[in-house]
Amino acid sequence: MLKDKIANAPSKLSVSYRVLLATVGGFIFTLIVTVFTPELFLWAFGWNKATSLMWMMLLSFGVYCGLVMWIIATRKLLKTSLILLLCGIALTIGFTQLQSHNSNQPTSTEVTS
Repeated sequence: MLKDKIANAPSKLSVSYRVLLATVGGFIFTLIVTVFTPELFLWAFGWNKATSLMWMMLLSFGVYCGLVMWIIATRKLLKTSLILLLCGIALTIGFTQLQSHNSNQPTSTEVTS
């Protein structure tokens, strides 16, 4: 009975990769989402970029926790890695496009509180 449990245990390399992907990959993806969303809100709704960034910094803790739980709980680690990589690349490309589009728009300097 004990040998069956040991035979089904994940390898040290798999556990190390999972922890590395959860900590480093989750942090990088959360950072990309945090900087992409204010640019998207500025383009779509005309919201203030600083306020949107502040809200996304607050919400990034939940995004990071959700990513870590998803990566640790998943059974298909390669598929999860590819999803994170492809979504991160797509968000980065979208961020650069939105940033170049939003830089052409005039900015308002009035402060509202």
